Amino acid sequence: ANLLSKLSKQHLCVNFEDPFFIEHNTTAILDDLISVYTEYQQVAPQILLFDEIYHIQGWERWIRKQIDLKKFRIVLTGSSAQMLSSELATSLTGRCLTETIWPLSFNEFLVFKKKSCKSADEYLGALREYMTWGGFPDVVLTSSHEEKTALLKQYLSDILYKDIIKRYEIRTPRALEQIVNFYLTNISNLHSFNSVRKAFSMNVDTVGEYTRHCQMCFLLLEVPRYHKNLKVQSRD
Repeated sequence: ANLLSKLSKQHLCVNFEDPFFIEHNTTAILDDLISVYTEYQQVAPQILLFDEIYHIQGWERWIRKQIDLKKFRIVLTGSSAQMLSSELATSLTGRCLTETIWPLSFNEFLVFKKKSCKSADEYLGALREYMTWGGFPDVVLTSSHEEKTALLKQYLSDILYKDIIKRYEIRTPRALEQIVNFYLTNISNLHSFNSVRKAFSMNVDTVGEYTRHCQMCFLLLEVPRYHKNLKVQSRD
């Protein structure tokens, strides 16, 4: 919102996770959206802000064409690292800048909570709260523990079923849930795909594939075990 208010009032914002785009999922709908906006506003948009545009088939070529025509400023947002890195890198090489937006840092958390922390105990209390609930803005600004828990559970469900199961056409959701629960209940422990395979009697390739999907959607972050020999580290 701050970006749009600074740049222009003539902006078209579309969330392509709306059920309307299940059937209307070709690039023709993008031209129709701009046409309808121009008709009702009596002026063409200057900025296009598209969220989760990967639901539209062939979106990469359409976006590349618009960038080359220089008609609009275009902002693409999404919850998947793949959409904002590898896919953009291959389809929009040299035509885009990417930015990863993370949850609140601890300093940002203090600003959101308007905490001054005048004593060490207050500071440690705020840090404990941050470590317990994390830095998602809506969760930070919610006071009820029940509502915080409900929000976090919904975020997890959305990532699993919208960003991973639906997008990657996962045929065994139960296996994915087992892997995710295993990782989330063993945070900061050493793991290998083989150890997870043994825990659930799964194929090691399936474990690796599902783990990478989770990483691409920011559900998991891998910290490789350090070794001064890079060959040894890559084997670990």
